[in-house]
Amino acid sequence: MTTWALRAIAALYVVIAALTASVRLDVAERAVPMSADAAFTLDAGSASQPKAELAPGLARTAAEAGVAIAVIGRGDGGERIAYYFGAPPPTAKWYSPEFGATARPFDPASTTPMTGSYAVWGDPASLAAVDAWAAAAGIRATPMQFPTPLELTLSSLAKTSSVVPLLALLLAMTVALLAESARQARANTQKLLSGVRPGRIAAENALLALGAVLVPGFVGAAMAVGIVALRSGVEYIGPYAIGLAHLIVPFAALVLIIAVAITLFTWPSVVSIAERRNPVRHVTGAAEVVKVLALAAAIALVPIATNGLAAAIAARDEGTVWHRFADAVTVNNFGTTPGTPEDDAAGVAFAGAVAAADAGGRVQLAYELDAYREAITGFSGAFVVNRHYLETATASTPGELDARLASVPAGHPALVGLAPALDLALAPALRGDPGARFTAMTWRDGALPIASNAYLGAMRFVEAPLLLVVDDPGGALSPSFLLAATTRGGVIFDDETAMREALAGAGLEGRALSVDAVADQGLLDLQHRQQLLASRVIAFVLLVLAAVQCLWVSASAYVRSHAERFLPFALSGVPFARTFRGRLTWELSLIGVLTIAATIVAATTGAGPIGIGAAAALGFGSAALSVRMHLLDYRRLVANAIERRT
Repeated sequence: MTTWALRAIAALYVVIAALTASVRLDVAERAVPMSADAAFTLDAGSASQPKAELAPGLARTAAEAGVAIAVIGRGDGGERIAYYFGAPPPTAKWYSPEFGATARPFDPASTTPMTGSYAVWGDPASLAAVDAWAAAAGIRATPMQFPTPLELTLSSLAKTSSVVPLLALLLAMTVALLAESARQARANTQKLLSGVRPGRIAAENALLALGAVLVPGFVGAAMAVGIVALRSGVEYIGPYAIGLAHLIVPFAALVLIIAVAITLFTWPSVVSIAERRNPVRHVTGAAEVVKVLALAAAIALVPIATNGLAAAIAARDEGTVWHRFADAVTVNNFGTTPGTPEDDAAGVAFAGAVAAADAGGRVQLAYELDAYREAITGFSGAFVVNRHYLETATASTPGELDARLASVPAGHPALVGLAPALDLALAPALRGDPGARFTAMTWRDGALPIASNAYLGAMRFVEAPLLLVVDDPGGALSPSFLLAATTRGGVIFDDETAMREALAGAGLEGRALSVDAVADQGLLDLQHRQQLLASRVIAFVLLVLAAVQCLWVSASAYVRSHAERFLPFALSGVPFARTFRGRLTWELSLIGVLTIAATIVAATTGAGPIGIGAAAALGFGSAALSVRMHLLDYRRLVANAIERRT
């Protein structure tokens, strides 16, 4: 049974290691494909030239350097597209098949931004020519350093939080090796009495344990590599195998070390052999230590698991909101310098674009006045919004929205403190009476989702916000305010078509240096958080299983090591509770102390009643399970003795 346990644990370890190694390649390609020879990031936000002039210059630079250069963008279906300048790249394939392998020429008239991550196929020394071109254009190009293989492995472990599940499996493996040592104890003693050298016995036990681990390890690793070859291509076998080896080889080495250490620490002494002591007794001490560690880790993770459950519920709510912005886009800037005539002209044109989109109900506004937080009393923040944003973010009809809003009196101290800022936010012709253009409201139906910094994927759920609702953002707000709001992702178009039509009507088509899908980054962050949550849940489940295994091994070793003392009691009719009074007192006291400590931690870390109740339930369950396992092993011992079995 213990051999099968070793194999099952090893197989589960390989599964988690294979998934982590897969994430490792996603980490390696988080910005550019692994086929690229070099990479750099470009910040075109401060460019003094439009894209129509920047793109040909970069294409000439690539041609003169003899390399292929492409900026990585996203398609409508979430695939990644290499928009190349000049010559096409030799390949644009990604590890994840859903990212595709598409390469297209860069179109300056499109909404594809020049700000982003760039891949270079060819001589990495060409980055010097790119840097010179960027300096001449007044923008910044920053070379990207590719991480080393070990750094990639560590990053994947951090991203997936798989360290805890892997350590839990290592703990379970240690317990299984202890059980195997207890099973082999009598055979080891007989080998010693037969003249076999101790070193040979230790080596045989270690190799037996290692063999039980390596067989499923090699089989699982081979299957994982085969799946990668079929899924992503043979070119990814090498990088994937390196990541898998980083995780499996240390595990195998630790298993070998632990097996040798357990054999040495549980080795029967000459005196114990001469006195005919039960050889299993040497395992009990190690089993108790491992049991304490496993129980402490499992019970301590209860607050983390319950907090993770609360985070999962919050992430689900946030994901629901982001999906309401699935087609929405936001414009970052137009490549103008603030305070210049070109910037003023762009601001006026953009205000016209916003007014045109608002006339069709296709633009949303959500901008926080975070510079005036000290002037706000009684609210958790001040936000300039329009009704279309509130309806979209809350999935409310106009009638439902009115029922969820409450008016704020005109003389409220927060409005008095914000009056100067609101006056400056208005168009010059409308200044002097901000109350005539802004309707002060607050949200009274729980927390309001605010897509603050929408292009960065930041979502906040704000209790009691001060909402400054404006009905005509394009006509009521100043061009400078709208430009400031759009650099923070505060001006949101319902879809790319609405943005194109609005910008084209205002003469700004092709001048936007950065166009971002509002929901992409937010949904990506949510996916990452869900991966972390899944890893925590797996870690908690594995630790609980390891703790159960520890309770079983500890109870079995204790009962078997004291068989000579327990059998007379059993045959004399002494009750189980009296025979195991001291042992059960230790078990219940240990579990009780750990449970009390876990409930205190849960109460102080904000886990709430659910965390406290879960810690208590796990403690009571462990106590009941410990008593039950001792009873079952005791009955099995008595039955075997009566039937003359060992």
